[in-house]
Amino acid sequence: MNSVDKVHHDDSKHRKQSPLYNVLKSSLESFVRETLEPDTGYNTSCGAVVDRLCNIMKQNFPKELRPAQIIKGGSLGKGTAVKGKSDVDLVVFLPFDSIRSLQEKMDTVLNDMETYLHDGECTIEGQTQHAVKVSVSCHQGHTHDVDILPSISFLDKCKYKPYRID
Repeated sequence: MNSVDKVHHDDSKHRKQSPLYNVLKSSLESFVRETLEPDTGYNTSCGAVVDRLCNIMKQNFPKELRPAQIIKGGSLGKGTAVKGKSDVDLVVFLPFDSIRSLQEKMDTVLNDMETYLHDGECTIEGQTQHAVKVSVSCHQGHTHDVDILPSISFLDKCKYKPYRID
């Protein structure tokens, strides 16, 4: 195979992989708007599913696992989601006295969270050292990967309240 054939072969490979390959410069803006950017209905539907998962944790978890607060991150949580490609990180603040006490019980916490999430509207995908991994479905078979990360609230443990700039 000579170098010309190789370039042509690689060219056809990219054409199959990327929907952007055949988009003209003049139509790039409309491609992004129609294909990549989620519309209000999409955001509302996906956000509602994540909110339901948060409510399950707040209302159905036992007291020792019930989050005092949940912070949403990831592309969906930050509002930077792309249609069909979004994830969520949920940092759940649990009632532990110290990082050390959470670390010592992390395996149990993750296993217990997984047990209580089995009855929810999600599919358990597994665990990492610091998170329970689940997936949730919004609509038309579209799913989001969700990492649920237990933590403690440091600010509650401070003697002095942080200075707020408003």
